[in-house]
Amino acid sequence: MLVNTSEKISQLLGVESHERQLVSLVFLQAILVGVQNLFTRTAAFAIFLETLSATELPYIYFAAGIVIPLFGTGFSKYQKSHGDQHSYKVALTLTLVMLIAMRGLLEIEHSLESLVFALPILYLTCFRLLSVVLWGTANSVFTLRQSKRLYGLITTGDKFMTCICGLLITPLIILIDTENLIIISIVAI
Repeated sequence: MLVNTSEKISQLLGVESHERQLVSLVFLQAILVGVQNLFTRTAAFAIFLETLSATELPYIYFAAGIVIPLFGTGFSKYQKSHGDQHSYKVALTLTLVMLIAMRGLLEIEHSLESLVFALPILYLTCFRLLSVVLWGTANSVFTLRQSKRLYGLITTGDKFMTCICGLLITPLIILIDTENLIIISIVAI
């Protein structure tokens, strides 16, 4: 009965039987990206708005608009010379280091405004890196036709976690404080 149900769900989602395990793993990766994205975004922007103000947000987006393309260009060059798999490992390690740095910066007594200003930029950089890893993984394990067919399903992993974990934000902040949401992101990596 369980096998029959699994096959019906796979058919409903457009997953062929030989793809099930691979789709499940990439979907799990999307879920973990969603967890990291939600908790890091919430912590970075909440702390930013508590310390600075919403009038400073345009400067964040301007700075991110410069930093992220430069970082992306550098990463693309690195990826071309070192290969996809190695680059993805480096991207995950770099994301982990950035998250640890974000959390560590918040330990500084009365964090400097410039450190708090950097939090959303670091978050946006982490998000872009993880997107490259997720879709790079999907492109390396699926054919183009499979990727197109499964794109919607894979992206729901991230959105699903946003819905579920989004409901947990307030109780978690009360329980562990805003800055410790980044620890959940570190675990997700």
